[in-house]
Amino acid sequence: MPKILENPRDKILTEAREMIKENGYEKLSMRNLAKACNIGLGTLYNYFKNKHSIVLEIVRLDWEASLNRLEKVRGFSGTFEEKMKFIYDELENYLYNHIDIFILLYNEEKNKPNHFNDNIFGSLYLLTDDIINYHKENGDLNINLDTRRISRFIVSNIITIIKSHAFSFDDLICILIKK
Repeated sequence: MPKILENPRDKILTEAREMIKENGYEKLSMRNLAKACNIGLGTLYNYFKNKHSIVLEIVRLDWEASLNRLEKVRGFSGTFEEKMKFIYDELENYLYNHIDIFILLYNEEKNKPNHFNDNIFGSLYLLTDDIINYHKENGDLNINLDTRRISRFIVSNIITIIKSHAFSFDDLICILIKK
């Protein structure tokens, strides 16, 4: 009689996340993952075609969780700077755990049609667009660029700042609101 597995997909993702944290993406192997999950290699392949698809799913799930937390900023009555700082902090937290994999996947995906820049960042751009429009309408943000261009500028610069540490969040805000 075949053994019944409870939430094998979740177990695979949890174990893979731990293995990546301990040993890095490059050392993740389907064979070792199956062994850690106490499942057959064939069972693992029934859920994921390769380690790349597992990592994509981990990154996607964590990104969705970050986006859900970022949605809280919509109800926040703070300043433009405070809202951008909230976004910055959440992205910094996300990228702290995923920067190497995120950059690797981004570089692999960016040459594909409809690459994940719009797929991944689409919701973040919409959120940032809403914040920008709100503060433009209230007169506390005076930038004469298309809202989406500003959103892309902000998001790409936040990621660059987090990745390189060459500049700070305050530097970005200085540029945006001419402090």
